[in-house]
This record gives sequence, structure tokens and C-alpha cells, in this order.
Amino acid sequence: MNEENQVVDEEAQEVAGMFGAMSAVSIVYGIILIIISMLIFMNTKETYVVVTTLLGVYLIVKGFIDFFAVFNSRNPHRGITLFVSIVSFLAGLFVISAPLFATVAVATFVIYVLGFTFILGGIMSFKESIPMAIVSIAIGLLMFFFTKETAVAFAWFIALLLLLGGVFTIVFGAAAKNTARELKG
Repeated sequence: MNEENQVVDEEAQEVAGMFGAMSAVSIVYGIILIIISMLIFMNTKETYVVVTTLLGVYLIVKGFIDFFAVFNSRNPHRGITLFVSIVSFLAGLFVISAPLFATVAVATFVIYVLGFTFILGGIMSFKESIPMAIVSIAIGLLMFFFTKETAVAFAWFIALLLLLGGVFTIVFGAAAKNTARELKG
């Protein structure tokens, strides 16, 4: 019976250690999310440029990796993959060389696509719900006419989600820390 208690106690200590490590990581991650959200709230334009620049770096790396992967692949669509890798690489170079222009172009394109989606969705849902269709079309038109404001609102929405995610992650980390303490007894 004593050996069984010792095994159970060792397992509880191991689980407590996992919860302890998980709590530390969660709290640090939550703090990072909150800091990022505050940076977005305070420096929306600069944040867009940083994100666009990171997108450019990603496209360069992806294009480079895909380019060399084509030569080690037996994929019948290697020509298309090669073409996409070159386009990715060149797009990444463009984004890195003109980050401000690329930021405005990407944000404007995304907002126009979303605006068009709202308008089209509103038109298609006109038979089901006239009020919802009108609201959807109005949102789409607002996105077209107030592009800069939509971009800022979108950034603030992302920042709010990051802030809430950070708070919830810290709360989870604190709960995991309490569980670890209880398991250690």
C-alpha cells in the first residue's frame, strides 16, 4: 500500500510540475499579447507597417523554400509551384522595398474585398431579411467610402481581441498555478 501511495504522489508531483510550467508560459504569453494589443492601440499605422514587413519576409522565405523544394519534388505540378515560388519571392521583395506603399495597398485591397463581400451578401440575402440585407449593404458601402477609418477600426478590433486573449491567458495561467499548488499539497 505504501508503494502505491508513493507512485500516486510521484505522479501528482509530475502533473503539478507540468501545471507549474504551463502557468508560467501562459502568464508570459498573456503579458506579451497585452503588450502587443497596447502597441496596436497606440501606434496603429506603425503596426500595419510592421505586419506588412513581416508578411514580406514570410513571402521571401516561402518563395525561397518552395523554389528549392521544386527540384526535390516529383509533383506533376512543379511548373506551377516554381512559378508561385518566384512570384512569392518577388512580392516579398516588393513589400520589403516599399513597406508603406505595400501596407496601404494590402489594407485597401482587403477592405475593398470585405466591402464587396458585405454588399454581395446583402444583395443575396434580400429575400430572407430586408433589414439585415440593408445593414450588410450599408456596412459594405461604409467600408468603400471610409477605407482609412475601416483600417483603423479593424486594427483596434484585432487589438481588443489580443487584449482579451491576453487577460484570459493570464487568468488561465493563474488557475494552472493554483492547481499546481494544490497538487503539491
